This record gives sequence, structure tokens and C-alpha cells, in this order.
Amino acid sequence: FNKLSTLKQLLSNFQLGENIFRIKTDQSDSNKSPTVKVNMARSNKFVIQKYVEKPFLINGRKFDIRIWALVDHEMNLYVFKEWYVRLSSENFNLNENQIDNQYVHLTNNAIQKYSNKYGKQEKGNIISCHEFKVNLKMLFSQF
Repeated sequence: FNKLSTLKQLLSNFQLGENIFRIKTDQSDSNKSPTVKVNMARSNKFVIQKYVEKPFLINGRKFDIRIWALVDHEMNLYVFKEWYVRLSSENFNLNENQIDNQYVHLTNNAIQKYSNKYGKQEKGNIISCHEFKVNLKMLFSQF
């Protein structure tokens, strides 16, 4: 949802015991039904997160950094030297017609691999740590 009033309505319905929420979707999208039912388990705890509307972008696209670390039983931290950056397939924007486009907003490879633009700019939508360091100024084109 993109309005605080929608969150308030969902929480109100939940407190009244309604555990099935109906969320209106764009009916012009032939892949979606006009209404989506969302089943939620009864709980008095929620995780609510705010979407970052002005994220850092690489070449106009969202990204995340994948790095591996291990903390052992003695609380020693080990960090693997190699890491990489995963990117979305499509340029970031918050237009109403793109708000549900997973290829704009999510960087997960399990999702991105189905995009027609997957791998068009980088092999597998991935930039290695070495490539990232070499091209740092160019990559952050918004600065």
C-alpha cells in the first residue's frame, strides 16, 4: 500500500477479527484478478517497513550487496574477501504503473532471472567487488 490510511484500515480490520484482507489491484493487468485475498495468521505483533523512496542507484537501478561473514562460538568475526553487487533489471521509478513491477524494485536473482532485460547490462545482473571498486565513480551516476 502507499497510503497510511490503508495501513490503518488493515490494522482496524485485523483487530476486529477479520483475518482475510482484500487489496484492490489494477484491473487493467490481465495477470491479476481485481481483488487479491491475503491470509494472515493471528498475532499481536507486526513488522512494518517503510520503502526507501530515494535509494542510492547504480546506473539508475536498485542494488544490494552480498557479502558472507561468520561469527564463531568465541565471537570472532570472519569476513570473506569476495563480495558482489546484485542489480535490478529495470530502472528505478515510483510511477503508479511501475509500483508493482518486481523487476524495478527487487534485486533477488530468483525474481530477476524472469525479466526480459535480465543480464542485458551485466552478466547475471551482477557486478564483482573488483569491477565495482574500479568503476565506483561511474556506477553511482546520480552524484
